[in-house]
Amino acid sequence: MTLISPECNKLLKRNTLASGNTFGAIHYSDDKVEAPHLPALPVLSKCTYCDTIFWLEDIEEIGRYSGIKPDNKEWEAAESVKILDIDDLIRALTLEDVVAEKDDELFIRKSTWWAYNDRVRNGEKLHESLEDEIKWRENINQLMNLFDSDVDYDKIFIAAIKEECQNQNTLVVQLR
Repeated sequence: MTLISPECNKLLKRNTLASGNTFGAIHYSDDKVEAPHLPALPVLSKCTYCDTIFWLEDIEEIGRYSGIKPDNKEWEAAESVKILDIDDLIRALTLEDVVAEKDDELFIRKSTWWAYNDRVRNGEKLHESLEDEIKWRENINQLMNLFDSDVDYDKIFIAAIKEECQNQNTLVVQLR
């Protein structure tokens, strides 16, 4: 899929999937699922050229192509949209045009939580520095406020976050 950056108007490309499945997927206690036959595609991204963060569904699509290479040389030369890292996700939370609704904030804060937990999943420390721990705690506190303690599904997240706060670097549990 070929897109236009909303800020600098340069061409970007985004992969799409024709099909996938969850055979062999790993489910974690923070609700993240990693499926080898169903790769995660970004929903929120940033422009490679100007660093503008945007929801992919909100930017203009100028075309699609199937196969390995597009016929259009400009499309072929376009840079791929980027997956946001922790700093990008935290920056996204400050952007009014990105966080327009509670669900937007919930998605970004949950993605930030997963990004931190990916460090533990990869055998690294949860925090890289005191400043990083402060960012993690702020995200966790705000995330807890977005969950509804009267909703059973949300209670699972609240319990997982409370457990994580007590057992940093060991919390993320592979469920299957």
